[in-house]
Amino acid sequence: LSIKFLLFYNFFPCTCEACDCSHLGNNCDPKTGQCICPPNTIGEKCSKCAPSTWDHSITTGCKACNCSTVGSLDFQCNINTGQCSCHPKFSGAKCTECNRGHWNYPHCSPCECFLPGTDDRTCDPETEKCSCVDQTGQCTCKVNVEGVHCDRCRPGTFGLDAKNPLGCSNCYCFGATTQCSEAKGLIRTWVTLKPEQTILPLVDEALKHTTTKGIVFQHPEIVAHMDLMRQELHLEPFYWKLPEQFEGKKLMAYGGKLKYTIYFEAREETGFSTYNPQVIIRGGTPTHARIITRHMAAPLIGQLTRHEIEMMEKEWKYYGDDPRISRTVTREDFLDILYDIHYILIKATYGNIMRQSRISEISMEVAEQGHLTAVTPPARSIERCDCPPGYSGLSCEEEYNIGESGMDGKLDWFESRLHHIPGLRPCTIY
Repeated sequence: LSIKFLLFYNFFPCTCEACDCSHLGNNCDPKTGQCICPPNTIGEKCSKCAPSTWDHSITTGCKACNCSTVGSLDFQCNINTGQCSCHPKFSGAKCTECNRGHWNYPHCSPCECFLPGTDDRTCDPETEKCSCVDQTGQCTCKVNVEGVHCDRCRPGTFGLDAKNPLGCSNCYCFGATTQCSEAKGLIRTWVTLKPEQTILPLVDEALKHTTTKGIVFQHPEIVAHMDLMRQELHLEPFYWKLPEQFEGKKLMAYGGKLKYTIYFEAREETGFSTYNPQVIIRGGTPTHARIITRHMAAPLIGQLTRHEIEMMEKEWKYYGDDPRISRTVTREDFLDILYDIHYILIKATYGNIMRQSRISEISMEVAEQGHLTAVTPPARSIERCDCPPGYSGLSCEEEYNIGESGMDGKLDWFESRLHHIPGLRPCTIY
């Protein structure tokens, strides 16, 4: 038939009728007048997609859905997007992939990733399901975690913990060994002020001057009246200096919290000392001491502010560093400081033209052997090292000279460090 002939139907002499198919170039069946449709379209005017097709076009017709026979609920897809309706375990436009949290298409078995050890960027926070490699089921582990399900620490690390961005902590053990595990049977207890410690001294940041003038105890707070105190101290910021029970050997404070409540009154919210660190800790050996700082949002005038600061390296900065830079204290340096804390300072000055500063509820969590109760939670994140002969302590922090009769001379921390310098050893007398 000629193209001209297809423009008409019901072909009898003088009775041809025009095709009502202008949207299709007026092409129709010469006997019935039915429009000649492009592929996969239906209806008198070819205006609909045939079942299991989508994306209607006047010129090209509709596309096949091609929904998976295994993963889809039916063979009809969305007529606008082509998205098939998938079973819960399946995903993808054609339901030909495993949904997040499943692997091994078309079986799509659960990944069973262990959340604390899995990189949270591969997990859905709402469903708590994580993706894994489709061929193997391998989950994406945090840096210090291994296993198909990310459920164990790598050698040289310990203490798998959801809050740890690395998953597990590196064994430090003061360089004596790389093998350790998480210490068990430890609980958290508290170092606090003694009943007779009703006031604390105020010091300047350099600890060159100290005073207790103008400081009184008003239960339950220690109160500093700044007009009197400034007769002794002149260079802000000023800091509360915690007493001796917060100093010394404090490795067991690792993973715990330093807690305190502060309050201040001033003429203005922001002042010269607003951006100084709120906590300063110095520790280590006399020849290898470090100072670290903790910055937090400044409290508001006239409001009690409770701080609970984790005694872990995260968010601590080195003294003198710009707090805006990303460098944080290393785990090794933090443990060196806790080995022997020289002092802890908590900021007392805030705002501008300050009238009064208060501090209360001071405590520091430390770990010790004990029984778990509702008020004594387990202590986490503390290493128990597999110490070689001549070393003792949970972190091998104590070292001994070993003579024929066994341990006969305890070394201090600095002397023991000589063991880890090639070619240097402490003298041993037999």
